[in-house]
Amino acid sequence: MMINISLRKNYQYLIHPILFGLYPLIYLYSVNFTEISINELIFPFLILLGIASTLLLVSIVIFRHIGKSSLLVSFFLYLFLSYDNVYDTFIQNVWSISQNIFIFICVTCFILYAILVVKSKKYVSGFNLLYNIFIISLCTASLLGIFKAIYLNYNVEKFNKNFEQIQTSNNVFVKNNNAKRDIYYLIFDQYARSDILKKYYNYDNSSFINSLENMGFYVAKESYSNYPHTLHSLASSLNMEYINYLTEQQRGKGNWPRALQILIKNNKVVKLFKSIDYKSIDLGHFDIKAGLLSKNINKEISNEINRIIENESTIIQIIYDKSILPILLRNIVKEHVVKSVIVNQSRLAKHETILSKFKKLNEIPDIKEPTFTILHLLIPYHSPFVFDGNGNFVTLEEEKSKTKRYNYIEQVQFVNSKLLELLEIIIEKSDPKPIIIIQSDEGSYPKGYSYVEHDLSKYSNEIWKHKFAIFNAYYFPEVDDTFLYPSITPVNTFRLIFNLYFDKNYDLLPDKHYKTNYANFYRFLDVTDKIKNN
Repeated sequence: MMINISLRKNYQYLIHPILFGLYPLIYLYSVNFTEISINELIFPFLILLGIASTLLLVSIVIFRHIGKSSLLVSFFLYLFLSYDNVYDTFIQNVWSISQNIFIFICVTCFILYAILVVKSKKYVSGFNLLYNIFIISLCTASLLGIFKAIYLNYNVEKFNKNFEQIQTSNNVFVKNNNAKRDIYYLIFDQYARSDILKKYYNYDNSSFINSLENMGFYVAKESYSNYPHTLHSLASSLNMEYINYLTEQQRGKGNWPRALQILIKNNKVVKLFKSIDYKSIDLGHFDIKAGLLSKNINKEISNEINRIIENESTIIQIIYDKSILPILLRNIVKEHVVKSVIVNQSRLAKHETILSKFKKLNEIPDIKEPTFTILHLLIPYHSPFVFDGNGNFVTLEEEKSKTKRYNYIEQVQFVNSKLLELLEIIIEKSDPKPIIIIQSDEGSYPKGYSYVEHDLSKYSNEIWKHKFAIFNAYYFPEVDDTFLYPSITPVNTFRLIFNLYFDKNYDLLPDKHYKTNYANFYRFLDVTDKIKNN
């Protein structure tokens, strides 16, 4: 029997299966549009379009009914591509159901749903209409988010109204010498302070601290972050101000990190340095697990084609990780096959990317113009743990055979050795000597701590002290470092730099600490006394 399908008559049945297939990419772009170019979407778009179209065609051939086939494909794509978000948001946090049980529930629901759809003689057209309304609404919401973000992006100063206007080159001067120094802002994710490493990880970091001090670094041994998570911390340090005013500005606008992302991307520190002819270099990072991207915007030391390929691979990896496929493969295919072919390839990409970032740092002193370099690396604490203490690649099997504490300390040791090697090269090659900040954006995760916990009152003062305590070190050549003090926090880092090396006179802000998390991005509670007096 021939299958006769009139596209003109049945086009409404084709809309929602295609959009359900493309929606993960649309959503990912909507929350990262400032970090992803349209060119980087083409290959992932074609892959998802091909999957949705193939499934729809196969279903039509099997069931010989385009309306029913569309309903089956859309429901399948929703379960398939949105599995991780559904499980994390509604299942794991609410009912604590295991992965295997939830997969069984999903498969059972799909089978029952398929039987109902195939046997149905009514309502097919009506349900297709509902599916179209639902997915078009989701896509429209994401697109409106993009347009809103574009508007905010061009009106970013509204987020900074509590701070003075950006200075121009006419009133920011290099202080005391004619040559501008290269400036490095090196951020290592969740690098805990030495006393925390000793107390909770039984690791003595004094050898590394002593080596830094012998090189001329000042290590702030009582430093805490101003905020306990990356987006808040960097939005604050790179704008030299507290960001608590966002509570009022974002009231009623939903729990989205857009304002934080915009503050980071359009930060005051970079604008100030650009106003005095510094070249801004952002080596960036990828966070595959969270789906938040930050890319390298410096084409001088990075090949644009390779960057696009790297971003495309990361986008595909995020969509893959959010789907049900990794869980199914671990349960259906031999585990070692999945690990070696899929999981370890992703781990190897992180390993090689981090090594390439370190290598690029070595090239910065060779750039003729004065540079301001930001590097944020998702080590030492951030999983997956892909380095041993000597920098060798760690497979998933090797990571699982060790405790998280052991893997963390191994990566701390790798960071330490790599940093000492790198710093010697940078300082030796630089004339005049550079300004270097080595800082953690947040402390390591205490046991039982969750970044999406709604009830922040459940955590003890000791947990907050653990979470806020950060590594914080400064290399300030040829100035009086008595302005530095043990408890200095990131919000004052660049205020001090502009005061000491540029003709500025910023007041140092009180070193305060505010707890918040991703369950409510813009709720801030002052825990300064609890942390410092604990």
